[in-house]
Amino acid sequence: MHSALHLTHLSYFMLLAITRSCGYIKTKYIESCSPNKYNYKLLTQSNNTSIRTAPNSTIMLSSTSKIGLEPFCYKQFDRKNSANHIPMDKFIFLDKLCELIASGDCKFADGYAEFCKHIFVKNFTNSKLGILEITPENEHILKSDYLRRTEKELPVLTRWFPLHKVKHLIKEADYLDIILYSRDQIEKERRIMGETTDENVQNNVADVDFYIVSIVPLSDMNERPMVPITIMRNALIEEGGSGVPIDRNEYIKSVNFWSKHAIIIDM
Repeated sequence: MHSALHLTHLSYFMLLAITRSCGYIKTKYIESCSPNKYNYKLLTQSNNTSIRTAPNSTIMLSSTSKIGLEPFCYKQFDRKNSANHIPMDKFIFLDKLCELIASGDCKFADGYAEFCKHIFVKNFTNSKLGILEITPENEHILKSDYLRRTEKELPVLTRWFPLHKVKHLIKEADYLDIILYSRDQIEKERRIMGETTDENVQNNVADVDFYIVSIVPLSDMNERPMVPITIMRNALIEEGGSGVPIDRNEYIKSVNFWSKHAIIIDM
């Protein structure tokens, strides 16, 4: 596959409640930055890993694509004690990502829906894995409660490992899965969730093709299954989901994985 990216840092004020695993947030993040554009050569992609491809996808990353940071992912940079913390300034992160894309040291893949895309790269941030396998030795540490990631979402039953109890067990990730949503999908979810923006924000949104919504540290270059409740909530766009119907096979795969693993939360 050959592709190229045109990435843009944006100035805007917005928050989108996108349904993603391991992303519990209670506050809004406001950020502004100066525009900084990058142009890239064609990139050659390796096809030696097992990554899902969406059939008949018409939404593509191309040589004219523009990518910005969605404030939903800011918490990963700003919360230093979070298990999913990215220990790097968010815009320096984009700069480094740009270098990797320019060198061709990355892989693009389609996500669970047409509007969702992935960029896989080697971990250049010292980020650590945000999950642990459940074992007889650590299962007594697991906690559960009803949690929500945004003020507009309904709380759902969640189980997790407290970060302070397992910090010594967390390993550094080998790869990063950078997840992007298309501009149209973000605008759609904002409208349905009643998110309002001023004219300047709307103009900035119109200039972007894809937003980075989450960064998932991984041990290999394979997409991690969403937790089952996220798949279910995605079918309910009015409750903070993406509006994608439940895929029974993907749901069963998710259950098989998450029955043996749990996320790590700093609480």
